[in-house]
Amino acid sequence: GTGVGNIAVAGSPTNKNSIKIEIEQAGGLNEATFRFYLNGNQSILFTVPEDGVFAIPGTGVTATFSAGSPSGAQKSFVAGDSFLFSTTAPSATNQEILDAVDTVLEAKLPYEFIVLPMATDKSLWASLAVKAEAAKENYNYTFFVCQSRYPLASETADAFALALSTTERGSVITTRVQVCSSFFIKNKTLKPIIGKYCGILSSRKPQDAPDAVKFGNIMNEESSFPSRDGHIALLDSAGYVTVREIRGLAGLYVTSGNLLSQEGSDFDVVERIRVMNRACTEVRKIQLQYLNDNLEVGADGSIPGLKIFKLVSERPLVEMTNNGEISSGEVIIPEGQNILSSKTIKTKVRIIPKGKVKFIENEISFYNPLLK
Repeated sequence: GTGVGNIAVAGSPTNKNSIKIEIEQAGGLNEATFRFYLNGNQSILFTVPEDGVFAIPGTGVTATFSAGSPSGAQKSFVAGDSFLFSTTAPSATNQEILDAVDTVLEAKLPYEFIVLPMATDKSLWASLAVKAEAAKENYNYTFFVCQSRYPLASETADAFALALSTTERGSVITTRVQVCSSFFIKNKTLKPIIGKYCGILSSRKPQDAPDAVKFGNIMNEESSFPSRDGHIALLDSAGYVTVREIRGLAGLYVTSGNLLSQEGSDFDVVERIRVMNRACTEVRKIQLQYLNDNLEVGADGSIPGLKIFKLVSERPLVEMTNNGEISSGEVIIPEGQNILSSKTIKTKVRIIPKGKVKFIENEISFYNPLLK
């Protein structure tokens, strides 16, 4: 600034932001006026507070205006003076994140998946995979949606896609962790897609894929990072969730709801794990009514009541079939179980999922009906 006043900033930033404060009318405290620009977005006009303290909305940062000691024609703040600064996003250690995850897992609350919207890496993904498998053994069928790191300031799309798909991808193989690695560009600022993506998951039925084009685009922005087909294909093949443009359609679409699974896995996309988690949860819930109950045993060791148990166990699968969530499902009770001794009923649940149309191939040519 050219005036004798100054601005000091302090606080606990809520996000990574670029902020500019620009003086519009000269003067001192309770006199000068200003606007602030948050990542290029202009605010309304404000008057410098009498005490000089102004909390910048939505940023966690407070700007304190100091008038200085103007003399003669000097002003504390002069029209056109600008003050530019940036903030960094809050962060946590992997252990702090895992401790928070443990709190959620141990709470026994109903939820479908857990979202970690901060930048994460392969070491955390591996730990989350272990957490999810342990939760599954405790009948908590869930999965995690994570955010990759942001691209560096000087990093090209080539370098970003290559790094994430090779060294930074690591060897994590799991059917219970997703990582979003695409960004969309709004007001010249990169925004992670994870919020939009999780909104899509929450709004669609378990069997409805997040990349299903029939629902329309997930956002109207037409620019993403990375944006080239080659970069997106590289990240997609590495198991990341990305967005893309589709020629002939407006806006951005999810490329695929990938999980960090092994190639060829039955659980390569999120709609498969969502449907399976729901089936596991509902079948167990209805079977719990038989826990610690009595079953009649015939003279030959057979248990007639198992037929009823099978029918009851299949009710959720019938409902899911009727709702279009799966193609069909069956509960199998292997024969020869010694329930008198083991006090255990072992069942096998078999589900035929919905098929997925990932590609459409057309062969098109001219045809002359007079030529056979």
